Amino acid sequence: MLENAINNIKYYATGKSVAISVSGGSDSMCLLSLFSIYKPLLKDIVVLTFDHQIREYSQFETEFVKKYCEIHNIDCRVYKCDIPNITLQSGNSIEVEARLWRQKIYHDVLQQVDMIALGHHRDDQIETVLFRIFRGTGIKGLSGMNIFSTQKLFRPMLNTTKLEINEYIKNNNLVHVVDKSNIDNKYDRNFLRNQILPILKSRWDTSNIANLAESAQSIQKYLDYNIDKTKIIRQDGSVLIYIECLYQPLYSEYIAHALETFEIKRKRQFVLDIMELTNCQTGKYKYLKDGVIAIREYQFIRLYKESNVNNNISVPYVGISQYQLGAIHFELTNSSIIDIKSDLVFDACKIPSSAVFRYKRQGDIFKQFGGYTKPLKKYLIDKKISKVKRNELLLLADNNNILLIVGLAIADSIKCDTNTKNFVKIQCIKK
Repeated sequence: MLENAINNIKYYATGKSVAISVSGGSDSMCLLSLFSIYKPLLKDIVVLTFDHQIREYSQFETEFVKKYCEIHNIDCRVYKCDIPNITLQSGNSIEVEARLWRQKIYHDVLQQVDMIALGHHRDDQIETVLFRIFRGTGIKGLSGMNIFSTQKLFRPMLNTTKLEINEYIKNNNLVHVVDKSNIDNKYDRNFLRNQILPILKSRWDTSNIANLAESAQSIQKYLDYNIDKTKIIRQDGSVLIYIECLYQPLYSEYIAHALETFEIKRKRQFVLDIMELTNCQTGKYKYLKDGVIAIREYQFIRLYKESNVNNNISVPYVGISQYQLGAIHFELTNSSIIDIKSDLVFDACKIPSSAVFRYKRQGDIFKQFGGYTKPLKKYLIDKKISKVKRNELLLLADNNNILLIVGLAIADSIKCDTNTKNFVKIQCIKK
């Protein structure tokens, strides 16, 4: 019985350290029982159990799991969080906040173990695929869950039916708790499980939906293999996609891979917004989600997180010293380079006492080294500085007159000459 799950444990977990997520319900207790039996094959196991404080009896469930682990000499970690209170602040649903909280814990635990085992089974796979279809999805969504994911989440029972699990529970007299919230149809997943699926099962073989997921996984692997990942460039917290890739049949896959950097799932509207930018001029942009912006930049589409730079803050110039502006730490030091032609070393004696370090503001002008005066925005565009970088550039300014663009250029008014005695350079310490 449960041969498929047992084989998966032997194949993926032998010699590994495994954290098992256990709620106390029948599925997770079945999973824990299997790992207990095959514990000698493993390096180590630890149980994770969660009290979301959603139900009045949630503490009883975590105590039940903890007691079971004590009897069977298994390390158990109990995590508690007031999820209902968090939802009041975030505006997210209880389901979303509970999942986000567990994912954060999984991330931390994975620094100590090789994988986290979850009790999902074949019926859960069917529910997941249907749920995604109703909400709108593509090939990746149709793929459902994997037995072993890139996030090191291990689902050994994914090809095991709920009926097989129930038989195992009965034949082995496994005690488990019953989650009464599973019958509450105000939750989308419960409504699908309790109302929709029974109707579908009465007419069709719903196991074919799980088969569909397996086929979709194969197709997704083919798509991932055939995109040119060198055309997706991750750079300073942003992602660039070559425009040429978006004129190919797999354009949606390139977009999906770029969105994953910001933990955003591919949605049709995001794809349409990004594709619209391919026919726009440089500088046109679209807001996507959670502060992520897509912008057209020459031969690229750049995705980046909106900057939290405060344009109103400034730091007075006081000469040779260390400074901090927001999260940027920098310093002015005497330069060992005595070169009057250098466009990065300046004459400190030419800096007005009213000068300040700040970020870009409307109306800024810049007279470039040995060149003409022009609006700072136009100068940066001519230099092909992306909109992302423009907003984050550190400047030395006297009113709207820009004296120094850190790391890029100095103004003609502070350049060194034959009379310069105080050669100064600027460098970032950390950001």
